[in-house]
Amino acid sequence: MRKLVIGLAAFVVILIALAFVGPLFVPTDSVKADIAREVAKATGRNLAIDGSLKLRVLPAPGVSAKGVRLSNASGGSAPDMLRLKAAAIEVAMFPLILGNIQVSRIVLSEPDILLEQYADGTNNWTFVPEADTAAAGEASGGQTGNGSVEAP
Repeated sequence: MRKLVIGLAAFVVILIALAFVGPLFVPTDSVKADIAREVAKATGRNLAIDGSLKLRVLPAPGVSAKGVRLSNASGGSAPDMLRLKAAAIEVAMFPLILGNIQVSRIVLSEPDILLEQYADGTNNWTFVPEADTAAAGEASGGQTGNGSVEAP
């Protein structure tokens, strides 16, 4: 019985050590590219992570990034709608194990957010997913590539 308890304790210690060390072996450059691609699909805007990206499993699964920028709509007064010195997102562990992502915490450090409304009544905080942008571009005859549709 004693050997079983020692074996289980060693197994738990190894699992905890792997949870702390494992994220160090994830190639963050490819994760940055994956995140930017998914944000572009969802918003029609370009996301750049200029600084480091760190993943963690414990105490709560999450990701943190430094130097985050989100591009502005075409015709905006500045190239970026959003600039963050740093951002951190944590997700709940149990829903993640079940295959659901439930964000439990978001921390934005030194956010610089530019909200603009244009003369035609449109604004830069309404996002158009890439699929919608492509469909609208085909219907109108052209698209700008950053989520806004130009008239033919």
